[in-house]
Amino acid sequence: MEDWKLRLYHQMPAFMRTLIASGQGYLLRSWRYGSETDSIIADYSAHEKWSPTQWTAWQEEALAFMLERAATKVPFYRDQWSQRRRQGDRSSWELLKNWPVLSKEDIRATPLRFVVEDCDVRRMYHEHTSGTTGKSLDLWWSRATVRRWYALFEARCRAWHGVSRYDRWAILGGQLVTPVRQRRPPFWVWNAGLRQLYMSSYHLAPDLIPSYLDALKRYRICYLVGYTSSLYMLAVH
Repeated sequence: MEDWKLRLYHQMPAFMRTLIASGQGYLLRSWRYGSETDSIIADYSAHEKWSPTQWTAWQEEALAFMLERAATKVPFYRDQWSQRRRQGDRSSWELLKNWPVLSKEDIRATPLRFVVEDCDVRRMYHEHTSGTTGKSLDLWWSRATVRRWYALFEARCRAWHGVSRYDRWAILGGQLVTPVRQRRPPFWVWNAGLRQLYMSSYHLAPDLIPSYLDALKRYRICYLVGYTSSLYMLAVH
């Protein structure tokens, strides 16, 4: 969020923050889930019974498709392979071992050159990563990619732990949902669109943790995710 927008958001009363968070949540839900979601989840769940031979066949087919598409339709890689050909390199792009390791700096320098040429970024989901593990990146996802990713998360993460996207859940994250200087609850915001209680990890002082525990009960939270250090602080109190 841009600085001026964040300052304006922090000046709003708690109920307005909830409205804004919920509005964003409904927008994200429209990107992440659709009428095809349950069918995709079922497909991923069925894959769990595949044999090693089936997995190998699927991986080889998917990899071949991805490498061909990248080498011929992604500007960054297409130009890279064209240059290699001009220099006499006849390596096959069909083999992953012939591809150079990609650096973050390459993506940061020209992020749009990594978008497939038959995709329109105006109709794609733009994600600006947080940079938690390094420098941030700008990425663009098609709606189909977003929905397949979240269907996979549903099948491989939530379902394996006995929960679903319909459960009420909480996250202890790094978004500044409340001003850092704030010393009275709420230190969270309810996102109705995703059934999510977003809790600030910046306010987990020992004297404030009882407020967090009370909120988890009050919002009837089914499960909690977050930074390991933040979860530990709650667990030991």
